[in-house]
Amino acid sequence: MKRNLSQIAFIFVFLAALSFSIPDAKGASLKELRSQLEERGMKIEEIEKEIQEYKEEIDRTSNVAASLSNEVKKINAVISKLSADTRVTEQRIDFSELNIEKLTIEIENIETGINSDRGSLAELLRSIDDATSKSFIEILLANVSLSYFFDDLEYRDDLQGVLQTKLQDLRRQRTLAEEERLTRENEKLNLISYQKELSDRKKIEQSAKDDKAYLLNITKNEEKKYQKLLDERLKMKEALEEELKNIEQEIRIIIDPASLPPAGPGVLGWPLTDISLKSCYAGGGAFKNCVTQFFGNTDFATTNPQIYNNKGHNGIDFRAPTGTQILTSREGIVRAVGDTDAGCRGVSYGKWILIDHPNNLSTLYAHLSRISVGSNTQVNKGQVIGYSGMTGYSTGPHLHFTVYASQAVEVSTYRSKICGTLMEMPLSPANGYLNPLSYL
Repeated sequence: MKRNLSQIAFIFVFLAALSFSIPDAKGASLKELRSQLEERGMKIEEIEKEIQEYKEEIDRTSNVAASLSNEVKKINAVISKLSADTRVTEQRIDFSELNIEKLTIEIENIETGINSDRGSLAELLRSIDDATSKSFIEILLANVSLSYFFDDLEYRDDLQGVLQTKLQDLRRQRTLAEEERLTRENEKLNLISYQKELSDRKKIEQSAKDDKAYLLNITKNEEKKYQKLLDERLKMKEALEEELKNIEQEIRIIIDPASLPPAGPGVLGWPLTDISLKSCYAGGGAFKNCVTQFFGNTDFATTNPQIYNNKGHNGIDFRAPTGTQILTSREGIVRAVGDTDAGCRGVSYGKWILIDHPNNLSTLYAHLSRISVGSNTQVNKGQVIGYSGMTGYSTGPHLHFTVYASQAVEVSTYRSKICGTLMEMPLSPANGYLNPLSYL
């Protein structure tokens, strides 16, 4: 019987179709999962737009005169934004779980196809073995005409061609399966991260509600009492800064410039995403996290002694709505974490983290709403270590970021005469504070 390429192609196209066919149940399940993933994606986008609106409202209320009604509006906007953060994280968890389920089915289908192809390849190899077991003379003698002889030779070549095609297809399927497995493992890591984030966000949201309740309770919802509270906190802040200044002046240390990395961009990474080193009020406002206050004796620090006490600013402030993830600037060891509000509410750093890096620099992250790392733990560059907030003395949610020469900064616990309590915080002589812009 004459065997030609069209016959062979038909057989192996049929075999390939069997390899890639998806059982009806799994096909329906995949279709439903893809629909649910699309639905979750749209929901995430919808909530993210809602979050952006709350951020804009927080910015507006932060730029108006301080009053109890405005402060309550700001806190309400923060709570609404944090609630939306929680909901979007829940949607991301659902999305990851659905995506893992989809990827698992797709991997199973690919593996089914691979196993099916192995069977068809075995049949093909047997056919090739049969076709190539005879010599050309035997084939010629076995055929009644030259036409049949050449048909047999063509059939043998066709089998070899189909074999190469099927082998290439099998390799592609194996590569695809490995890629899908890697994607699934990454999605599992995302899921773990989102689950941890969800726990943090719920606690941040509850903390904001507690802050609102505290404010209304201590002011009895009266503007006069609120203004008195602001005045008292400002006076306490100024007195505490003077106390700390005197302590820091007693610290004497000579810093060898050669021990510090040369100034230049990229020595330290960004502590926030979507960042701008421009002022929020001079071209950087389009970015989520622009600079609200630079380092040193800036114009703002000089003309606002009631805020910075004529000392200059020992770090850089980034606009960062409450609940924004804070990232470590470089790998290192968490030297200490603390909360000055525990000893003296509303007058200093609030919740803070100090990290020592291997290049002899240390970084401080302050006014956080939540801390996600503990003392003496190893952290990697870009790792989430906490969330921005407005703890301590803060007129609005932001990140205060300070860079020190590691040998100059020490974490001191002392009894404050101003607050009448034990205070723990990083302290450094003036020469130990470095301009973050020199290294970002």
